Amino acid sequence: MEALPYTQQVINEALRLYPPGWLLSRRTIEADVLGGYAVPAGANVLLPLYLLHRHPDFWKDPEAFSPERFAPEHEGERPRFAYMPFAAGPRHCIGETLALYEMLVHLYKVARHYRLKWVPDKPLELEAQINLRTRFPLHMRLERRR
Repeated sequence: MEALPYTQQVINEALRLYPPGWLLSRRTIEADVLGGYAVPAGANVLLPLYLLHRHPDFWKDPEAFSPERFAPEHEGERPRFAYMPFAAGPRHCIGETLALYEMLVHLYKVARHYRLKWVPDKPLELEAQINLRTRFPLHMRLERRR
C-alpha cells in the first residue's frame, strides 16, 4: 500500500465520509461520565461513526472530500479515535487489512485504465441499515484513459 499513497488517502477519505459500519455499539465495563451524563456499568453505548467522522471539532471542512487530510504531514492533527471506519481497540474489524488491500487493488486497476463518472439519474440518498448504503444504485460511466 505504501507504493500508492494518494490512492490510499482517497480510500481513507471515502471511508471517513461513508463508513460502511456507520454505528458502533459497545457495553460499558464500569460506570463513567460521558459528555456530562452518568453512564452505568453494563450500559449499551452507541457511537455513530458517520457523525464522528464529520464532526467539526475534529475535521476542517468536514463535509468536503479532501484526500489530502490523510497525507503524512497531517498525521497527529486530530485525536486518535476521531477516525475509525473499522472500529478500534481489541474488538476492531479483523478484516481491516484485507479490506483495505482489496479496495486499493480494485481502485488502482480500474482507475489506471478508466475514468469513472457518476451518472446522476437518481438522487444520492443514504440508507442506514446494518451497513450504510445508497438507497438507489449508483450508475457510473467508464471512459477509457488514453
